[in-house]
Amino acid sequence: MVTNISAEFDNVETAELAAGKIRRDIDGVYSAKVTGKGISSGGTLVSVIPTYANNFSMNFMTAVTESPAADSVKPEPEMRSHAAAYIVCDGSGVDEINAVLNSYGAVNIRSNFHSVLK
Repeated sequence: MVTNISAEFDNVETAELAAGKIRRDIDGVYSAKVTGKGISSGGTLVSVIPTYANNFSMNFMTAVTESPAADSVKPEPEMRSHAAAYIVCDGSGVDEINAVLNSYGAVNIRSNFHSVLK
């Protein structure tokens, strides 16, 4: 029986590693693909500029400016995005695939395969 399995990851790199291991090590896998955009949009660059200093107490008054950040200056956590892995296989390796996905930190693992306890 053809089985579709989907899982979500915190970043594209981990999803690619899991899909590669599944393709390489588990028999009966027809395809293992990863989707994810890689870089998030939106980021803001905040600058704090000292505008005035009191000579007697050395207290600074500051101005805060915000502007959209370029992709090259975005911090690492903001550059990461969510990714999804989609695996199509025959029904024989579903438990092994679920184990690999769990070991790589996948969440929301879903499949159309229902195992029957004997």
